[in-house]
Amino acid sequence: MKNSPTHGVWSRTGPRSVRGTAFFLNYDKGTGSVVAISRVTIDATFDKNFRNLEGTCNQVRFLCVDGPFNCPDPLADPEPPSVVILTDAPFRATRIR
Repeated sequence: MKNSPTHGVWSRTGPRSVRGTAFFLNYDKGTGSVVAISRVTIDATFDKNFRNLEGTCNQVRFLCVDGPFNCPDPLADPEPPSVVILTDAPFRATRIR
């Protein structure tokens, strides 16, 4: 599987916390057809010095079951039934500079 560039937004949810949501297309390497749309959501909090960041990351893949022009809406509520949860994992990052 091959991925498109990722596009997304983030917003402040507290004094040191953020929530980010991004989307990208998943392609079949052989045919070049879109096979899914992925949504990544990150909830994270910085430490008081804004040097460390920790939180959770969720990735959901919405499968295009009926071909590339019939992909489910990744913003639909409730979510489409063809959703496959790929990750639901904690993460931690440290600023290098």
